[in-house]
Amino acid sequence: MDMQLYVNPKYSDFERQLIKVPQGNVRYEQVYEDGRNFVARVSTGGKSFVVKQYREVPFWKRMLYSSLLKSKAQQAYEKANYLLEHGIETAPPVAYIVVRRMGFYHTSYFVSEYLPYIPGRRMWHLIKVRREHEKILTGYMNFKRLLTEKGIDITDADPNNTLVYKRGDEYHFAQIDINRIKIRGRYFCLK
Repeated sequence: MDMQLYVNPKYSDFERQLIKVPQGNVRYEQVYEDGRNFVARVSTGGKSFVVKQYREVPFWKRMLYSSLLKSKAQQAYEKANYLLEHGIETAPPVAYIVVRRMGFYHTSYFVSEYLPYIPGRRMWHLIKVRREHEKILTGYMNFKRLLTEKGIDITDADPNNTLVYKRGDEYHFAQIDINRIKIRGRYFCLK
């Protein structure tokens, strides 16, 4: 197994722990998804992170990721940096890991900081006051408008791809599952 690990310089102190992720030597505290992809939270060194593993892909996609395309993990890392640089809140990118076997792409991992916010759909159901629903809708529409102004299109409008938190009297939003966005004029997929 050949492994490429890129760690955001801000998180270089965690490099030894991040190496353990593709080896399976980490204890996950909470698993959010265990299907097509694997998404879970892990804590180390006093910080919590979310690890997203893009599981094995069909042969033809492995060939593309081995030669022409960046891994989904690298794309997520770069898109997260882009969003943050343009004033869009998302989980800060920590690292991406690409695993190759016999020289060919096998799987990849995107590691980000854990944001202790609530997924949009769950927040909607937790709140029972109509006035608060209106605030959430207004805040979300403002968030969507900001994305559009920045040239960012969400291709999967699942409310759980946006995290919500309340600060003071206002609701704020953070975009996750960022491989489901398109940034006009930017192509993150090609090597």
